[in-house]
Amino acid sequence: MRSAGLLLSTLAVLSTAATATAETPAPEVTLFQALPVDSARVEVASSVLSVEEGGAILAGWSTSGRDTRGFILRVDDGGHVLWRRDHGGAGSHLLFSIAPSPERGKYVAVGMGPATPDSQKTEGWIVTFDATGLILGNTRVGGGSVRFTSVELDGDRSLIGGQDARGDTTVAIIHRPNPNSLFLDWKTWSGGPVTRGFAAVPAGAGHAVLVGQVGREGDEGDGFVTRLDGQGRPVWTKAFGNGPGRQLAYHVSRVAADSSLLVTGYGQTNDPARGVDGFAARYGADGAERWFATLGDGAVDRAVHGITLADGSSVVVGYSRPSDATDDAPAWTTIVYGIDASGQRTWTRRLGEPGRESGRWVAAAPDGGLWVVGQQATETGGSQVFVARLAPASKAPGR
Repeated sequence: MRSAGLLLSTLAVLSTAATATAETPAPEVTLFQALPVDSARVEVASSVLSVEEGGAILAGWSTSGRDTRGFILRVDDGGHVLWRRDHGGAGSHLLFSIAPSPERGKYVAVGMGPATPDSQKTEGWIVTFDATGLILGNTRVGGGSVRFTSVELDGDRSLIGGQDARGDTTVAIIHRPNPNSLFLDWKTWSGGPVTRGFAAVPAGAGHAVLVGQVGREGDEGDGFVTRLDGQGRPVWTKAFGNGPGRQLAYHVSRVAADSSLLVTGYGQTNDPARGVDGFAARYGADGAERWFATLGDGAVDRAVHGITLADGSSVVVGYSRPSDATDDAPAWTTIVYGIDASGQRTWTRRLGEPGRESGRWVAAAPDGGLWVVGQQATETGGSQVFVARLAPASKAPGR
């Protein structure tokens, strides 16, 4: 088990030295479009999916007062909203992730909603819809307190990752629904009494890779990456941290070329001057670490999503706030990082103005560019979603 605090603080020195001389110009921002929002509503974009026909589909949630509703919307290549659908009644309804459905031309979004309007318990939420936003299915999956936080296309089914709290125990879950049984291939994994699953990807032969956090006291915990076989048994597990502080693996994406894995997350360092740093790590299908890159600059930095491009380089999105601001302050700024195939940071790009829950997702566009979604503060005290496009790396200034 590696000590993430020591590792992150050590790598921070190496990363800072390397990027001071090695960073190249960041890709040009070709589009930055803030989406309209009314009054003091707080809107959060949780994911973005590029669409072959042009534009992109976003999922997220919108809060006003005590109620939160999930939304899906589609924008064209200019960032203009073509349609928007809000879903959910009283209580908190959130959509965290979106993916193509096994049925071509259809999509799946997953999240969570209250078991009843006044209940503290939650149900997993699955919404299927077509390219016009027409809802085709709206399903709740109960248990203890279930939340679905990721969805990926897995052959002729969807692979859903999340967590389920039952009494004093929380377990990470893998869920592969089909039309005949919502609970088909429901697998759980626990590294401790409180095991939170944040994301999962298919790994072939019925296997899946889960990432998340095994909790300790309070908000402290260790991040984990684990591969499960078709029966839900762990094949290998990697852990981040065994000391004080909070460490977590927030997302995992599978690299098609060689079935390796890109893991993003963040954790407390042992350097008080640095505080929290984001990270990105690359693992082989066998769990062997290929590289580990620290992402941060001395503020509170979080890395939450990343993708690997055809040339082996990776792009990671996250957000950062000054060390003297609180987590709930509208002080987070979206940051996008470029990382080469060896794990060296090559460029950094800030997007938009400070806001809440910034920089959530990055997706490749058909032209080789990138879609990025995040949110920034509004003058009325809320936050509004923005969509941004970055040019292909080959079109960056100076290249």
